[in-house]
Amino acid sequence: MNDSPAALERTPASRAGGDQRQSDNEWTPDRLPTPEQLDAALQGAKVCLFSQDRDLRYIWMSGPLCGIDSAEILDHTDDELQSLFDQQDAVQAKRHVLETGIAADSEFACMAAGRPASFSVHIEPAYSADSEIEGVVCAALEITDRKEREAQLWMLLREITHRSKNLLAVIQGMARQTARHAGTIGNFLDLFGARLQALAQSHDLLVQQRWHSADLQDLVRGQLAHHLDSGKEQIAIEGPTVALCPEAAQSVGLALHELASNAVKFGSLSRASGKVSVVWRYTSGNEVELLWTETGGPQVPISRNPGFGTLVLQKSLPRSLDADVNLDFRPDGLYCRIVLPAAQLTNSNHLERFPVAPR
Repeated sequence: MNDSPAALERTPASRAGGDQRQSDNEWTPDRLPTPEQLDAALQGAKVCLFSQDRDLRYIWMSGPLCGIDSAEILDHTDDELQSLFDQQDAVQAKRHVLETGIAADSEFACMAAGRPASFSVHIEPAYSADSEIEGVVCAALEITDRKEREAQLWMLLREITHRSKNLLAVIQGMARQTARHAGTIGNFLDLFGARLQALAQSHDLLVQQRWHSADLQDLVRGQLAHHLDSGKEQIAIEGPTVALCPEAAQSVGLALHELASNAVKFGSLSRASGKVSVVWRYTSGNEVELLWTETGGPQVPISRNPGFGTLVLQKSLPRSLDADVNLDFRPDGLYCRIVLPAAQLTNSNHLERFPVAPR
């Protein structure tokens, strides 16, 4: 096979003679992109190419950098442009490349259109005809969006860590108090499992709202879902839209679970004729008053050794939410009044519905 340039040359005449083996994608001078097209592509990709001499003076640029026209940058050194760019690390990297001839990567920041912008820069040595390093050639890529996402990710990780610690503290306290009153291991597993489910129910509602808030009506219906679905029509629920903050949603959800459990075991829901009314309303002080009223059940004696549910209502809610709680064991059934301060409420306009993965 003849590999000489003459043998490889393809002329229009030879192609017209039937040689169709040339690829349609072969680059020819007339098919190269124009300088304008290259400039548009670089700017669209938020990339700026530039070169600097050994004094780090800008001698060529492909276009604007950080929103600054190249005319304001050319013929200036990095030291002269300190008011425009915060690139101390990048300057050190460029000088290291000039000294060693080893390519490097760095980052710098600036203000673009009135907002902070971040750039990554790749630095290559530029050689003269005598193979001497005469400067650097750089490619700067804007990474502002990536930096913002990284900052949001770190903030999210810190928030997750904070919430995880709080959740573990709640579960630890719940396990300790459940064990203290359970009596047997089997009873502990049943009680603790049900309380975990109640906590998970509140978390599902918070996740639906991207952990911003939870609707009180959804919270009540979620904690009483088993009884509402029984078809016995023993429970009446009524109240306006109320958006609880995350901590309030968890605590109130657990309190509602304890009230419902107590009603099933000892109160109105232990009899077919028993009724439970759950009503809430706004007070004149922008607080929320929630009333749990049982009727038609057996008279419940006041225990000298309050259980976990009583501790949640009388100790946990006032301490964690600054709530006012009144628990009254009336002859015709339990009455509980919970007043949540305005600080535990959020703007109900944020209440939306987002999908939650099934557990």
